[in-house]
Amino acid sequence: MALISETRRMLAALEEVKPSQNFLRDRYVTEVETSTTEYVDIDVMVGSRKMAAFVNPLGKSKIDQRVDGTTQSIKPPYLKPGRTINAADLQRRFQGEDPFNPMPLDQKLELLTLKDLADLRDYVNRREEWMIAKQLTTGAMTLSGEGISATITLPMLATHKLANTDLIANGWDQANSNPLKDFSKIRRVIAKDSGLTATEVIFGATAWDLFESHTEVKAALNIWNSMPGQLTPTAPMVGAVYQGRIKGLDLWTYDEWYIDDQTGAEDPMISDKKIVVISPALRAIRKYGAIMDLRSLVAVPFFPKVWEEEDPSVRYVVGQSAPMPIIVQVNGFAFAQVQA
Repeated sequence: MALISETRRMLAALEEVKPSQNFLRDRYVTEVETSTTEYVDIDVMVGSRKMAAFVNPLGKSKIDQRVDGTTQSIKPPYLKPGRTINAADLQRRFQGEDPFNPMPLDQKLELLTLKDLADLRDYVNRREEWMIAKQLTTGAMTLSGEGISATITLPMLATHKLANTDLIANGWDQANSNPLKDFSKIRRVIAKDSGLTATEVIFGATAWDLFESHTEVKAALNIWNSMPGQLTPTAPMVGAVYQGRIKGLDLWTYDEWYIDDQTGAEDPMISDKKIVVISPALRAIRKYGAIMDLRSLVAVPFFPKVWEEEDPSVRYVVGQSAPMPIIVQVNGFAFAQVQA
C-alpha cells in the first residue's frame, strides 16, 4: 500500500475520521482565517449608540468621528505534537484484529499512521477549545510553554466579570438568591454594552445543579408549565447537552475536561461554579498563523506531516498548527461565579 504522506491525501483521509467534539469552538467561534505569515491581526470591536443630531436642513452637516475598534498584531502559539512508529508497533495485535487472520503489515502501518494523526489533531482541537473556554470563563488566557510566556486579556468591561458577590445574593446557594433575576440583570448589561441579545447560558456542573434545584426556578416552571419555561433534556449535541429553555434563554451543560499542563489534574472546560451568558451572534474568529514547515505550501489550520528515517527504521507522525481563537465583540458575553 502506498504511503499516505502527501498532504492533500492525509487531509482528505482525516476528514473521514470523526473529530473530537468542540462545543464552544464549533458553536461560537465559527469564522476561520488562515495566514501565510507568523503574525495575525487581532481586532476588537466596541460599538456606540450615538444618534443623529437635529440640524437646520439648509445648514452644514454635523460631522462626527468614527468609533473604531483596536487592532493588535500577535504571534500565535505554535503546536507541534508528534508520535513515532517502529516495526515493533506493527507486531502487536490491534484492538479488534483477528488473531487468526492478522492484518497485512503495510495496512497496519497506514492504519496506525492515520489513527495517530487523528489523535494529534484532537490534541490541537482540545487546546483551541481550552483557549476559548479561558476567554469565556476568565476573560483572559495565559499561554505558557517552550518559547512562549504571555497572557492575553480581553478588553471587556468589568461589569461582565461577575463574582458571586455581584449577584442578587452571594451565590445561588443562599436563601434570598434568584437565578432568573440574575439572568435578567446580566442580559441587560450585555445588551447595553454590546447591542447584542444574549439568548444562551452555559453551565458548569455545580452551577447547573444549583440552578435546577433552586426554588425560584421550580416555582417559575410550575407557573409557566409550557414552552417558555420548559426544562427538557435532549440527546448530547456537539459535546454538550441542551437542557431546555427558560425566559428566552437556551440552557446548555458542557461536560468536557482537559489535563492541566502545570498540575496534571483533569479540569473541566467550564469551571464547576461558573456560568457563561452569551449571544451566539457575537463575532469571534479562529485565526491561524503560518505553518513553519518547508512542505507546507498552503495556509491551513492543521498541517499533517509524515516521513521516515532508515537507520534506525522509524516513521515520524507530526501535526502542526498555530491557532489564535479570539473573541472580537468582547462585551457580547458575561461570566459569573454562582457559588463562593
